[in-house]
Order: sequence, then structure tokens, then C-alpha cells
Amino acid sequence: MKLTAITLSVFLAGATSILAAGPEVKFLKQEHDFGAFDENDGTVRCRFTYVNTGDEPLSIVASRATCGCTSSFYTKTPVEPGDTGYVEVTYNPIGRPGRFGKKVYVDFNTERPRQTLLIRGVVIGSSNTLRGRYPIDAGAIKLRSDNILLGEVLRGKSKTSFLEVYNATTDSLSPQWTYIPRGLRINTGTPTVGPGEQVTYTLYFVPEKYMYGIFTDSLMLQASPLDEPVKIDMIAIVDEDFSRLTPGQRREAPAIDIGNSVLEFGELDRNGGPVTRSFTFRNSGRSTMLVRRVYTTDPGITVTTTAEKLKKGKEATVHVTVDPMAIPSEILNGRISIIVNDPLNPTSIVRAVGMVR
Repeated sequence: MKLTAITLSVFLAGATSILAAGPEVKFLKQEHDFGAFDENDGTVRCRFTYVNTGDEPLSIVASRATCGCTSSFYTKTPVEPGDTGYVEVTYNPIGRPGRFGKKVYVDFNTERPRQTLLIRGVVIGSSNTLRGRYPIDAGAIKLRSDNILLGEVLRGKSKTSFLEVYNATTDSLSPQWTYIPRGLRINTGTPTVGPGEQVTYTLYFVPEKYMYGIFTDSLMLQASPLDEPVKIDMIAIVDEDFSRLTPGQRREAPAIDIGNSVLEFGELDRNGGPVTRSFTFRNSGRSTMLVRRVYTTDPGITVTTTAEKLKKGKEATVHVTVDPMAIPSEILNGRISIIVNDPLNPTSIVRAVGMVR
């Protein structure tokens, strides 16, 4: 097909009035932005038009996309000097929510054969796709998970975790974090999440000095002022770092000695009120023992201890109180954790057992 004189002048602006020797290609544009569109809209397409500015027929030798989601179709017959051809590029968004950028390489029978075309856009995922990838509904945004599982974190060191967020709307959002636990820092990067875009938040946790053992807390993420905040739970196991102790320091370290690791409560009456039992542990090492934490995470059980420091040979008593009304089953099987600065046994477990009638 022939271009009008005005259109052709745009292509040839700045060029000499004499056509170049051999075939030459010039694209009207080589990039196309689809913007934001719904996955359910299906395959999108655009057309790139080119003109033969040379003096011999111009042909496409090959056209190749960078992935299977992108296809190209093009003019098969040679394009005469001054005529136009096209390359049509399609993108299949099914199962591909989020921002994309794809290249198509087109090879011509020219001196510099390769031309590169670029398409971009943002796919707003369908409900079915998002349900599998981002199952947590937080209003305008979806989350990959509502838990931050940090695992073991050594005192004095940091642990990193990630949280993926997806904007399922056609508007830009600026999610807000509140009630951030102590010791946790969030790198939000860009504060705005564009339509259909995914953002990965990086979370850094550095335990504070009072944190030992299992540490649980939560924080809130609000997608927009119109959405209810969603709670995100975090859990870490904070351990003391003994890696820098010398062999001599280890020999002189405190050592915990618990005579019995089972505390019997026998048969408990659910309507009979709380019952308290006690056990002791001693420092059989060579230096002062620091009692970092004595605790339980089991419902219906509370614990207290009589000492925070134990000199060599001294002992401490732990009082364990069980409220039968708060025990969720007929079997009592609670775990009391004792955390001390013993490098060989920093955490010891005593089980509280019994039956609830």
C-alpha cells in the first residue's frame, strides 16, 4: 500500500532526497504501551508499521518474541521502495498478573538486519488467578501470606523476610503500615503501588535485648482509607549467640541442672479452680547463670520464677499454675521453657501433664 505524500514526508524527514542503496527499514514507532487492562479481556494486540526507504524490495527474514506469551505476525511479501509493511504483536495475559515488558526481534534483508520492538503494560489479574497466587484478601490489595515466619534469629544479628502485595484495582494505592513491633523495620521502597502491580516489602528484624525464645507479635496493613486494616502475624525464635565464646569461656560457663523434666498435676477438676505445682533448677556450672526467660505459650498455664540470677550451686523455683477451665481438652500437656546463658543447654523444657475432668 502507498503512503500519502504528507505521511511519507514524516518518515523521510532529514533524509536525502535520493533513496538509499539497497532495502532500508524505518518504523513509525517501535514501542507500544497497553496500559492497565483486565486479564479477562484476553489477548491484546498492536501493529507496528514500517516503510521501505531504500531502492530495492524489503523482506522480513524472521521474527522472534522473547517468551511464549508473545506472538508476532508480519507482512510476508516483499515491500517495494516507498511502500509499507507491518508487524503485529500479540500478548496473552492469562495467568500473568502484574507489569510486563516484552521484546520482539525482527530481522530484515538489510545491511543492519535486526530491529527491536517493545510492548509493555500491566495486567490486572482475574479473581481465579489471584485466588491461587494471592489468597489473602485485604480489600483493594491481595497478599501472598498474612504471616511473617522468621525462624531462628540470633541475638545481635538481623533476619530478613519478604511480603508480597498485589494491587487488584485500576487505581494507584499507597498502603499504610501501623502497629509495627519493636525491632522490626519495613523497607517499603516506592510508597505507591500502581494498578495491577506487585510490590515485595522487605522486613528486617533485629531482636531487642529483652527478647528470648518464641517471640510473637502482629502489625497492620491498610490498603486505602476505605479498607479495613488486615492483621499480619509475625513469629521468631530468638536465641543467644554463643559462637564467639572461647574454649576457656565455655569451660567456665554456667550449666543448668533440672532434676525432673515432667511436672505431674494428676487429675484436675474443671470446676475446681486453679492448681499450682513447682519445680526447681540449679546452676551446676562455674559462673553466674542469667535466667533470660521462663515462659509458656500454652493456654490456661501461667509461670513465675524466684530468681533472675543464680550463682554457682544455687537454685531457683518455678511456680506453674494451671486453670482447668482454660485447658482446651481433657489432656494437660503444657510446655514450660527455661532459657539461660548455658551454651550447651540454653533452652530446657519441662512438661506439665495431667487429666482434666
